[in-house]
Amino acid sequence: SMGAFFIKPIIYSLDEVYADSRPYAPIILILTPGNDPMEQIKKFGEEKSKLPYPVSLGKGQGEKAKALINEIKYYGGWVVL
Repeated sequence: SMGAFFIKPIIYSLDEVYADSRPYAPIILILTPGNDPMEQIKKFGEEKSKLPYPVSLGKGQGEKAKALINEIKYYGGWVVL
């Protein structure tokens, strides 16, 4: 009853998302079934000279993710959860 605006997906390019981002705020991508942006993120990272570090948040990976995030804060890069 609220209209199509609230259910129609908004598709942005990584360039647009990155241009609107800040180092202290995460970028959150909401995925849909069959959509895996990891290859796009890797390619975009190469273009921006940023190496993405993927961490799959399965069992026992929380501590690994926290440690990597803390390391990246000092040395730069992207953590993809």
